[in-house]
Order: sequence, then structure tokens, then C-alpha cells
Amino acid sequence: MKNISAFFRIVALSAVVLILSSCSAGVSVSTPTTSPSEDWPMFRANAEHTGVTLSSINLPLTLKWIAKADDTLLSSPAISGNRLFAGSYAFDATTGKKLWNFQTAGPVTDSPAASGDRMFVGSYEMNIYGRDVASGKELWKYPTED
Repeated sequence: MKNISAFFRIVALSAVVLILSSCSAGVSVSTPTTSPSEDWPMFRANAEHTGVTLSSINLPLTLKWIAKADDTLLSSPAISGNRLFAGSYAFDATTGKKLWNFQTAGPVTDSPAASGDRMFVGSYEMNIYGRDVASGKELWKYPTED
């Protein structure tokens, strides 16, 4: 389990570095179905999960920041506005400052998704959460068990 956890941390960090490097370098990230923006609000970029951007990235990539979380982050990140969401955490996408986080009864392995002023994420304890992106306040919690 420890090796798997380390693997996911490396994958998540790599994704964060790529996304942040492109955003901070002034390169816009977009999907084929939308106008250019810096958002990557869910796993593989959009509702179609194309994982495609029409933008290019300037090489070499450089590390902009490192953030510490109280838990192991197992999900891929999402960016909406100037916020980066990973697991149950929200960070300032420019500085890496932790803005808020919340605790669940199980690990958050699902990738978050953001839309407008809402962030959504599922947890291993079989709940889906709706949170306010600015404050992290719980808007709702939906149990998915039978």
C-alpha cells in the first residue's frame, strides 16, 4: 500500500506541476469544446474527459510551489479560477497556500470536480460532498450506499 500511495503522490504532483507551469507561464489551458481558459475543473479536463488542451506549454517546466497536506492525496487535481482542488483540499493555485480542507470518514480517492462556486468530491466511505469553493463550507452530503 505504501508503494501505491507514493505512486499516486508522484502522479498527482506531476499533474499539478504541469498544470501550474502552464497557467503561471501565461499559457491558457482549454478544451476543444470551450474557449481558452486556465481551468481544468475535473479529471481529464472536461465532462467529455478528453484530456486534451489546444494550448502549448513552454519548456522547460519549473516547480512553482509545494504544499503539505495532513493526509495522503490520492486523487488527481482540478483547477477552477485560482483554486487547485486535490482530494478534500483547496489550495491557492498561484502560491500553494492551503485555503481549506475537510475531513471524511474514509480516504478521498475520487478526483474533485468544480463548477462555478461549487466543488464536488466523493469519498471512500460512500458519500459525495458539495462544497462552497471560497469557504469550503459543506453545502450538502449525499450517501451513495444502498
